[in-house]
Amino acid sequence: MAHTQRFSRRVVWGTLSLLIVLGAINSLDGNVLFGLLPLIGNEFHLTDAGLGLLSSADDAATLLLIVPLGFLADRLHRQRMIALGVLVWAGATALGGVAPTFLVLLLVRLLAGVGFASWGAPTISVIVDFTNPTTRSRWLAALQVADPIGGILGVSLAGLIAGLTGSWRLAFAVLAVPGLALGVPLLFCPDPRGTFAAGVAKRAPALWQDIWHGSRRILRSRGALIGIVGRGLIELCLAGIGTFLPVYYVRLGQNIAQADLAFELVFVGALVGALLAGFLAPPMVRRFGAGGHFLITGTGTLMSGLCFVVGLLASSVLFLVICTTLCGLCLGLTLPSLVAMLADVTPVEHRSGAFALQNLLYGLAILPAGPLVGWASDLLGLRAAFLLLSALLILAGLLFLALHQQQTHDAEAFTAQMREKEGLADVPCSD
Repeated sequence: MAHTQRFSRRVVWGTLSLLIVLGAINSLDGNVLFGLLPLIGNEFHLTDAGLGLLSSADDAATLLLIVPLGFLADRLHRQRMIALGVLVWAGATALGGVAPTFLVLLLVRLLAGVGFASWGAPTISVIVDFTNPTTRSRWLAALQVADPIGGILGVSLAGLIAGLTGSWRLAFAVLAVPGLALGVPLLFCPDPRGTFAAGVAKRAPALWQDIWHGSRRILRSRGALIGIVGRGLIELCLAGIGTFLPVYYVRLGQNIAQADLAFELVFVGALVGALLAGFLAPPMVRRFGAGGHFLITGTGTLMSGLCFVVGLLASSVLFLVICTTLCGLCLGLTLPSLVAMLADVTPVEHRSGAFALQNLLYGLAILPAGPLVGWASDLLGLRAAFLLLSALLILAGLLFLALHQQQTHDAEAFTAQMREKEGLADVPCSD
C-alpha cells in the first residue's frame, strides 16, 4: 500500500532547498561543455560534426535511460538514487578534465548522461510528495528557475576559468566540485514515501513489465495524457522559436549581437514567468482546484501565441522584441503547472515514471523542432513558419482552458479513488 510520511518543516525545507541547489548544479555541469567546445575542438582537431556529436552525447544517453530509471526510482529509495546520479554526473564532469582522447571524452559524456537521466523525474516526484497541492508549484517553479541559472553559470564560469588559466581541463575539474560535495549529504536525506518502495521492490514484476503496465495506467488518465502531450507541444514550439529567432532578427537587418540579445530576452522572460507562476498557482488551485493549473497553462499558452502573432505582423523590430519577450514570459508561466497537473492525476507509486514519460516526450519534441521549422521556412518563409507555431500555441491554450473543469473533476475523482482503495495521503508534510 502506497503511503507517505510526515516530516518537520526543517527537514522538508532543508531537503527541498538542497534539491533546488542541485538543480542549478545539474544544469551547470550539463552546460560546462558548451563554454569549452572551441578549445576542445582545437586540441582534438575536431570538425563541426565531431563537436556536434560530443555536445549531444549526454542528451542521447539521458533519452535512452530516462524512462527505465524513472520507473526504477519508484521501486527504490529515491533520494539515494538521485544522490548516486549526482555523484555519477559530477564524477564524469571531473573525468572530462583528464580525458586523453576524443573517444574517451565522448564516453565520459555518455556516462554523465546516465547521471542526468536519474535526476529529473525522481527529483520532481520527491518535491511533489514533500509538498501539498496548493504550495508545490512554488517549489516546482524554483526548480524551473534553477535550471537556466545553472546553465548560464556553467557556460560563463567554464569560459572564465579556461580564459584565466588557459586550460579547459581545469574548468571541468573545478566545476565538478559542487556536485561531488552536495551529492554526499543527499544520500542521507529522507524519501517522503518512507519504506514503501522497499516492500514494493520485493513484490514488483520485472522492470520492463512495470514500465509497460505503468505507462498504460498513466496514459489512460486524460489529465496525465494532456499534461504529457501538452508539454511536448509547448516545448516543440519554444525550441522551434528559439532555434530560428536569431536568424529572423538578422534577416530583419539586425547584427548578430543584437539578434542574440533579443533571443536571450525570451529566456529572461521565461525565467520571470516561472517565478510568477510559483506565486500565481496557489490561489488559483485553492479557488479552482486542480483545474487551476489548466487555467494558468491555457492562459499562458494562448497569450504567448497571440503575443508572437502581434509581434510578427508589426513593422517595428523593437515591438517584435517586446512581444517575443512577453511570449517567453507567458510560456514560463506554464511550465510549473504542466508538471503539477500531472501529479494531480498520477498514482504515487508511478509518479517518477509519469514524470519520466513527460520528460521523454519533451526531449523527443525538441529534437525535430529545428528541422520541422526549417522545412516549413523553406516552403513558406520563416515568418509563415513562426505563424504556424503561434497557431499551435493558441490552439493548445484554448484546449487547456476548455478542459479546466474536467481536470478538476478528474483530479477529485482520482484522489477519492486512491484514498478509498490504497489509503493515500497526498499531504505528507507541513511546508
